[in-house]
Amino acid sequence: MLLLSTRGLEADPLSQWTWQFPYPQGNTLRAVTYGGGQFVAVGDNGTIITSPDGHTWASQTYGVFPNLKGVAYASGEYAAVGDGGIILVSSNATAWTQIPAVTTNALRGIAGDSGWQTDNLPQFLAVGDSGTAVGANSGTNWSPVSTGTSNALYGVALNSSFFMAVGNAATVIKISASGFSVIPPGTVGTTNNLYAISSSGSAGEIVATGDLTDPSPLSDATTFTNKILFSPDQGTTWGAEAWPPNLGYFWPPDSGLFVLTGAAYGPQGFVAVGSDAYDYNYDPAVIMISPTVTNWTELPALTSENPLGAVTWGNGLYVAVGDSGSIVVSTNATNWTEIIPDRRSAILAIACNTNLCIATAVPANATRGFPDFAILVSSNSGNWQVSKTTNGGFITEWSTISDLACGGSQFVGISGTSVFTTADGYSWQQQGPFTNFFLGVRYANDKFFAVGEHGAISSSVDGTNWTDHSVTTSGLFYGMAYGNGLYVAAGTVGATSTDGTNWVLGPTNPPETVYRLVYGKGLFVAASYTADPSSQPGDILTSPDGVNWTVRFTEPGGQNFSGIAYNGGVFLAISGGDPAATFKSSDGVNWQATGFSMPVGLDYYMGLLPGYATVSACNGTFLVGGKDGRLFQSGNIWNPATLGPSSSGSDGFNFSYTQQIDVPYHIQASTNLADWTNVYAGIGIGQPTNFLSPVSSNDPGRFFRIVSP
Repeated sequence: MLLLSTRGLEADPLSQWTWQFPYPQGNTLRAVTYGGGQFVAVGDNGTIITSPDGHTWASQTYGVFPNLKGVAYASGEYAAVGDGGIILVSSNATAWTQIPAVTTNALRGIAGDSGWQTDNLPQFLAVGDSGTAVGANSGTNWSPVSTGTSNALYGVALNSSFFMAVGNAATVIKISASGFSVIPPGTVGTTNNLYAISSSGSAGEIVATGDLTDPSPLSDATTFTNKILFSPDQGTTWGAEAWPPNLGYFWPPDSGLFVLTGAAYGPQGFVAVGSDAYDYNYDPAVIMISPTVTNWTELPALTSENPLGAVTWGNGLYVAVGDSGSIVVSTNATNWTEIIPDRRSAILAIACNTNLCIATAVPANATRGFPDFAILVSSNSGNWQVSKTTNGGFITEWSTISDLACGGSQFVGISGTSVFTTADGYSWQQQGPFTNFFLGVRYANDKFFAVGEHGAISSSVDGTNWTDHSVTTSGLFYGMAYGNGLYVAAGTVGATSTDGTNWVLGPTNPPETVYRLVYGKGLFVAASYTADPSSQPGDILTSPDGVNWTVRFTEPGGQNFSGIAYNGGVFLAISGGDPAATFKSSDGVNWQATGFSMPVGLDYYMGLLPGYATVSACNGTFLVGGKDGRLFQSGNIWNPATLGPSSSGSDGFNFSYTQQIDVPYHIQASTNLADWTNVYAGIGIGQPTNFLSPVSSNDPGRFFRIVSP
């Protein structure tokens, strides 16, 4: 007989994370170009994504490089630039090589010239802070280029026989084969910052876009000026088109109050993109179009919830990119389609069984009519689909399920004084209202427990019929857990129970407010938060009995902890910072950073305390979610067992194994290595165990393996 070994130990699964939603990623995209048969977009955290058609995108890099701010194509090569003067080059947009730095200044824009071998211009010209410019010949040979200014330069474009760059304080620079020339500010006719420039090529038309001018005082809308600058003759003379003043505190369509950060030229004319500049909650996208350099039109609102930072044209398509990975496309510059959803919902809770995962979220701006999601559903912890979306009006209880638990096939969520249940994530039932506001829900020892304000504790075996076990206190509970025959609820106060029915308020309160709570390795382990993490960061606390608590670890970045989970003998805690850092422990006492931090994104969820990130165990992996709909999954930490000696005798086949703690596993048998039958199921306890398979006279021989779950 043959014993099949389990998989060997691999690299730390908590250093291997996959972006699950939005797909392929949700980092802010800063630039986009087309060339060599594909679109390439770059952005924060070294993000590079590619698409052959502008509709289907694939992620090439993430987290390897600094923030990338510009990308261009010329003569069969791509080049990307960004923070710290980083320069990357590639022949296929998939494999990228970092070029030795020419400058330490941030490079913010880049343009390519496919005719560089005959016109004596660089193949690529990149511009950036402090008037920095660097040029390349053959993609790999880069050197400084003089610009004659110390102002930051943000955008650059090729126009026939020269490059033109724009930047702070209406800086406009021509860079030709013979050197540079500075366009006098008086010629341009503005003092605004200029962020992007586009050219129609040999026709000589140039568009430069940028800031509006702030009014003083703010209430004096008559002092607003908003312009798109243009030159019909390769930068010799300049004109401007301005919009009438309109303060637009609440973002009316066609407000005229916007900042334009990207521009492109295609067969239908010029397109400029940016964001509304004077909505104090957030800055939705603005798209301006013009068939020539004049007579601009602002498209109707609701094209994108997120600011758009850059736009390009190629392969019959305009493609614009922006915050949170937003991508919108158009074939005619007028009608735009959203490719990567701009759903800004903040993920609040995640729960899984072996067949289904559900994430709940609070929409960022449901009242503005954008399709922010309330619930995501997945059958495999990947390929997440939106179940419920808010499209305007008041945010309902459906969109604010603040915590979620799963027992068997039943999911139970809490929302204020109500409880919601579902078996599939699509059809939900509501129970309540209850007397008190619920703040946490967990499935423990075959029961659901919901806890909350004023000592609220309720239990249910099915999520539908609830029994009240509240204790008398003005304090509140955020979390609960069960272990070693003991139930513990904790928040600003603590309570314990030996049966889940009769609860006793603790003689003292936890030293800090407990937000989330788990049990493992013989300890209750809690993530805490404080009212002012800048002066007292959140801690990890442990307790053997739910009464006596010990501080074990302080969040090193000066943030609160916003979630904690236990899975297969490993604790994982996540902070509420930006980025949200993760920390692991094998015993609940000793903690260390995993090296993975989740980019949190834009700060629109100030009402959600204590943090903006959550973590949940999921079939051998961890799922973490946060603002802007960001959802990541770790590698699998389950290694069901370590095999020991095996032997065969007259009484059967015997082998020993040591299970991984708290990992479900099966021993399976097969006669043909194709069809497997479960012969034993258990939960790992971390101790050596013997397995004996009896032998009969007609036994053809069997193979065995150990698998999880």
